Amino acid sequence: MRAVCNRAGVHATACVAAFIAKNPTDVVQESAAFMLELESIWQALALEPEEVWTELLRRIEMGELFLRLNQPPHRKKMNGRTQRPWRISTSKLP
Repeated sequence: MRAVCNRAGVHATACVAAFIAKNPTDVVQESAAFMLELESIWQALALEPEEVWTELLRRIEMGELFLRLNQPPHRKKMNGRTQRPWRISTSKLP
């Protein structure tokens, strides 16, 4: 188990180093190697890969939902212009 964790750490570190060095070929290779080591870790814990992918999908969907909820409501357009909730008719203060 310790050897698998060490290999995963080596590949993760190499992936980050390749990213910093802006070497896309090495990033791809080290990412793939890291994913294989992750699968080994999952197998050691009797986890199905589907459990992990389901969790990732859930997080993506929650993030998209929060993004949509934080967007301002869309206003209807009249004559190609968006309506304003208020209209300024003068720049003079009362």
